[in-house]
Amino acid sequence: MECWYLRGFMIAPDDPVVRLMYGIFLANRGREAEALNNLKIADAATQSAPALQHQLGLAYIQIKQYRAAQLCALRLKRAKFPLDGVERQLREANKWDSALVLPAEPGATETAASAPETSASSPGQ
Repeated sequence: MECWYLRGFMIAPDDPVVRLMYGIFLANRGREAEALNNLKIADAATQSAPALQHQLGLAYIQIKQYRAAQLCALRLKRAKFPLDGVERQLREANKWDSALVLPAEPGATETAASAPETSASSPGQ
């Protein structure tokens, strides 16, 4: 099976779906470090694709990357995606961090703050 993913990389080296599928394949085989590398590449290119973010979040949970999974769940919520499996699984595992938020603007780089922003204004504003 792995040879088909390698062929996919030769045909479409920049396709995030191939990276996502290969990352899931690796996660299912206990190859967490390799899976994480591929999932990160897929994540960077699929943040505006809710169905892919859902699959990505589930894969992150499988390899115990809970913060990354929650970022996927938050993107899904923002996109009003109808499935809530990623968030539900994180909450059931007691891995949901209620202080973790996405940046305010959907197109912004999503590094996620560790706590919600306060409304205090800085001098000069």
